[in-house]
Amino acid sequence: MIRFRNRFFSVFFIIIFVFFVVFSSFDLEVNALSVKQNDELIERIAKDFSKKFCNGVGFGLSQESAVNFAMKENMAIFKNKKGIENIDANSIAEKVSITVVDKCGYQLNLSEDDWGETFAK
Repeated sequence: MIRFRNRFFSVFFIIIFVFFVVFSSFDLEVNALSVKQNDELIERIAKDFSKKFCNGVGFGLSQESAVNFAMKENMAIFKNKKGIENIDANSIAEKVSITVVDKCGYQLNLSEDDWGETFAK
């Protein structure tokens, strides 16, 4: 009985040790904070872009000129932000197109599908 108990504990500790060695090499931490920060940064970029774009069109710029102006301004503002290199360009384009249509799409007669395709180009 004592021999069985000693053997059981030694096998148990070996299993725990192997489990620790195998899983300590993996980074199991969920990076929810970085995802949240990326979403907030995308939201800020989209909001800033739509504001500049809608104001540019309101001042008489063509849509193409307003896009170029807003893009250059946003690139200058957000190029040094932490985490900007981790953001997918497609997710930014999608969020920006939705925000522009929401903010000034009615006045410019823009639909989300048409504007999304135009902005993606």
